[in-house]
Amino acid sequence: MGTTSNNSPNLSRTLVISDGSLASLVACATARETIVSAGGDEKTARPVVLFTPVGDETNRARRQAIEKQAKLYELDIAEVRGELRGPGAHGSFGAGLHETLNLIQATYQAASLGCDLVLWPVQFAGAPEVEKIARVVDRALLVTRLASLDSAEHGRPAIRVDTPFADFTDKQLADLAIDMNVPIEMAWWWGGKDEHAMQRVERWLPVLQGLGWSPSRSASTTSA
Repeated sequence: MGTTSNNSPNLSRTLVISDGSLASLVACATARETIVSAGGDEKTARPVVLFTPVGDETNRARRQAIEKQAKLYELDIAEVRGELRGPGAHGSFGAGLHETLNLIQATYQAASLGCDLVLWPVQFAGAPEVEKIARVVDRALLVTRLASLDSAEHGRPAIRVDTPFADFTDKQLADLAIDMNVPIEMAWWWGGKDEHAMQRVERWLPVLQGLGWSPSRSASTTSA
């Protein structure tokens, strides 16, 4: 149900919205692989990873993880311009407005960086919920339409927001990460001891191990 993109030999730049999560890591790998497999100009089409702080004490670990991911996949790093809006910053409005405003900001920033594709690697824990998935996909489509209205100003009429993992289960995303030989240890939560990191470890480690993954296997494929 997530939106998809078509590759072409003359690739434009891709911006990956990233918080250092496993989904963001897979999106970074995907952006890089797209250029290599299509034989695009790696200088002009070099992907960008946009670090998006989440507003808590995990930001430092997330930023460090993104720096490692960008180095591995040869991505440029961009910082969010302006101030991110938290869920409580608009009175009675909640996370929906926060998410929309931040996605708009990221999309317009992508246009200013010469990007035509924004990868928003949102993915939900637990069993898929059709309503949540539909809201994410609709939000991406509407922001795409909104950005196109200002194409005369930013010069990127084809810019769009894709949500490739919106309908993925944890098992599907983990399976894709393993299939792509993504170094799981580069997710921000790997090795963390705080409550936030441990929650992610408890969520992902059983799924990954259930698919036959192990840290030693990941390390060997990364160094190969």
